[in-house]
Amino acid sequence: MIMTQLLSLLALLMPLLVLSPAATTTAQQTAMVHRTSMAQQAATAQQSALAQQTALAQQTTRTYQSAMANQTTVAQQAATDQKLFYTAFPPQQVRFHRAGLDVTVNRNATRISGTVRYEISPFTGDTPYILLQGRNMSVSESELDGEPLDFEITDHGIRFDTDGRMESGRRYQLAVTYEASPGYGIHVNERGTVWTSNKPETTSAWVPSSDTPFLAMPVTFSFTIPEGLELVSVGEFAGSDPAGEGMQRIRWSSNTPVAVSGWNFAFGDLRYQEAIAGIKPLRVYSEPGTLNADQMNQLLRRVSDAMGRTQRSLNMEFPFDGMNLLVLADHRWEEKSFAPGYGYVFQNLGDLMLQADRAVMHQWFGARQRAYDAVTATIHQAYAAHIYRELRSEKGMLQLSDFPSYEGDEHSFYGPNTWNRVMRAWESASGELMFDLFRQSYRDAARLPAGVYDLNAYNRFWYDQIGTTFSGVSAEVDIITETVPAFEIEITESESGGTVTFEVTPIQNVPDTVITITVHLNKLDGVEDAAFELVPTGSVITRSVDPSLQNITFSTGASVDLVVYKPFRFWLHQLRRSEDAAERAAAAEVMAFYTEDPDLQLALNDIIRNEQHPDVRAALVHAMAAFTSGASGTEQMFMNFLREDPVTIKLAALEALAGYPGNEEVQRMTGRTVQTAADPEVAITALRSLRLISPEADFRDFVRRLMTSDRPPSVKAAALEELFMAVEPEDAVAHTDPYLSGSQPFAVRQTAFNLITANSDSRRTESIIREYASDRDPRIRHLALQAASGRLSDTVYRELRETRRLIEPDRRVGTRELGNNRTLEH
Repeated sequence: MIMTQLLSLLALLMPLLVLSPAATTTAQQTAMVHRTSMAQQAATAQQSALAQQTALAQQTTRTYQSAMANQTTVAQQAATDQKLFYTAFPPQQVRFHRAGLDVTVNRNATRISGTVRYEISPFTGDTPYILLQGRNMSVSESELDGEPLDFEITDHGIRFDTDGRMESGRRYQLAVTYEASPGYGIHVNERGTVWTSNKPETTSAWVPSSDTPFLAMPVTFSFTIPEGLELVSVGEFAGSDPAGEGMQRIRWSSNTPVAVSGWNFAFGDLRYQEAIAGIKPLRVYSEPGTLNADQMNQLLRRVSDAMGRTQRSLNMEFPFDGMNLLVLADHRWEEKSFAPGYGYVFQNLGDLMLQADRAVMHQWFGARQRAYDAVTATIHQAYAAHIYRELRSEKGMLQLSDFPSYEGDEHSFYGPNTWNRVMRAWESASGELMFDLFRQSYRDAARLPAGVYDLNAYNRFWYDQIGTTFSGVSAEVDIITETVPAFEIEITESESGGTVTFEVTPIQNVPDTVITITVHLNKLDGVEDAAFELVPTGSVITRSVDPSLQNITFSTGASVDLVVYKPFRFWLHQLRRSEDAAERAAAAEVMAFYTEDPDLQLALNDIIRNEQHPDVRAALVHAMAAFTSGASGTEQMFMNFLREDPVTIKLAALEALAGYPGNEEVQRMTGRTVQTAADPEVAITALRSLRLISPEADFRDFVRRLMTSDRPPSVKAAALEELFMAVEPEDAVAHTDPYLSGSQPFAVRQTAFNLITANSDSRRTESIIREYASDRDPRIRHLALQAASGRLSDTVYRELRETRRLIEPDRRVGTRELGNNRTLEH
């Protein structure tokens, strides 16, 4: 039963591996001229990528089958199954009624010390011990109702022996004074912002706790942090006061029960704006360099709007005491961006408004109703996505910047990958029946009691409400492996001009049958259309034509791709006369192959003066660059193009300026573009051109200055790559080494790591890998272990992997899955 249900859900999760046939217009045909080999390479790459995706889908299916094959006890399975985030129904020795936390956190969160107090009561009779989780933690004292309590730190956690002191029906105060060094569970980014992770079992990295979504209680937090900083947590702001010696105490509280696994806080040089959404307090925080005041206000209004609309849609009040949103530059590989009454918005995850909506909508499905496994998390994504589509009437897709790929997908079921898959599946006809289940049930589902849910619980609910379950609907998503056939057509004219010959050659995915397309014969008095057959074996067709023939184009619909060769005069007519901008742009690209014609440059100058479409102008700039070839005095034309607004024209102009080495005016112009361009692609293209035209020492100094500027991380990362192309590897390594540090954005660190380890001797490479295998950013640890697989000896590699396997808390990093077909004995 459960296998059927999981496989139905898996169909939702699988990417839609569809290679849609390209609608080959005349413009697409002409653009492919002189690119037969490129088309063949692209086809091979497409087929290879498709095969890998299909294999991954099959592997994912096998992983689910293997994971669910042994249904002995869920609690036992949770210890080894990566699909389960938490132990199902973890043992609880006592009831937890309320929590209070009073801690001091140093500036970089390497030390957290203080006292946590729990109000508890035994289930029945005396309870011999109480067990709390705690990672990298020491306990100095513990008390039960003010009396000392013996404790012991074991492999299973911190055990407190009650010695028969607890009686049924009474409540007690358990106080634990501790100190933690949370290397896992708390992020510190390059802006100095400290913020907690939402990965499983991260709360117990900074406070002794029963770290599970099954346990929720009201909580009061008192954080002592350095003065001058702002702190945000769950619930409502409850006040602040000086704490002496340059410290301050900031309090937050939630009277609504909050799951221990959802306890969160963040502090740093933060700014905030606040409002009231209905009767709930609302705050939006941001760290330096993310949002200005107007953007903060827009996001505040968006969150308020999302809370109001969702409450009205569900006819249900917002489920927590308040809503607090924190805007950060980098997600640090965090997939789950929400907690009870709390959410993160990341600049490198795409649309900020979509992320804000998503954080709000997950308050009902994900924070109030909680998941301990991947299946339930995906159900929550589907419900939140449906609410989003209902309220916003659009498909919201997240971007996947700075998300490393890793073996398996079990850790991202609250992440952008799954959200995007749900959105894509919702668009497909094959998902309609399944999503009817969510459409019909989401309002009633929101009113289910707060707590932890699994697929069986939702299936029972769906069956009671609408008479079906996940296993009762069709959720299959077809994996389409069809690829598009491609033909090459070479057109030649007879000397007299009375006939043309079409030589047709299949070049990719040869069909079994004849494909009929349309040929358009453009004449002075109009266009003559005729059927044209593409034969699987190829063919040579000679046809009589009118002497007034000006051009030949094809229409194929979505059935085939064409690579077309034809006489120059046909292309020139297409460039001058076609009403379709894409056709003109394709013809303009071809002009670069005819630089031997001195009159053509004058014609192109005339054409570009009258052409308005940016794509055609960009193609003409490329063609003009082929004619000028960096000739002295022609650079001003391209610098003028660089001042035009459309990005496509700027890119074409920058590529053309790469043909003027040693030209100081061009160097200054491209350098300014690198430093000021709003579009990172423009800045990166300018960097490439600057490297080609600048003396080595000048370019090296330019990169050094650029790395201290406020340019986007992608631009700085590209600068390091260009540096390695401009100077000797040893010199480049020395200049790049400082950018490995944790003060740099991930894109810069990743690029620096890859470049240095690829260009250093084996001893230096091993030293870097060992050092960064314990970095605070899990993406860097992942990167180091991936590099170890390919760049270290088998002996060193095995030793490092085994060491990390014993201490690595983040399964994504790669200590379980081994790369490059290596094996590791466990």
